[in-house]
Amino acid sequence: MLTAGMMYNVKFIREALRERRLEPISEATGISQTTLVRVRNGIGAPSYKTLEALSNYLMDAE
Repeated sequence: MLTAGMMYNVKFIREALRERRLEPISEATGISQTTLVRVRNGIGAPSYKTLEALSNYLMDAE
């Protein structure tokens, strides 16, 4: 478990996205499903803001 101010790394986030449905994540974070697919598949470099939002979502899901 991470503490306040910490974030999951890209590898962890990608693995977590592979195990989850993207639609609820998109709705909760405001990140498009297209962007989520790109992050999950390792296409391009996600922005810090995107990684922060996903990290926060995954922390709340624990």
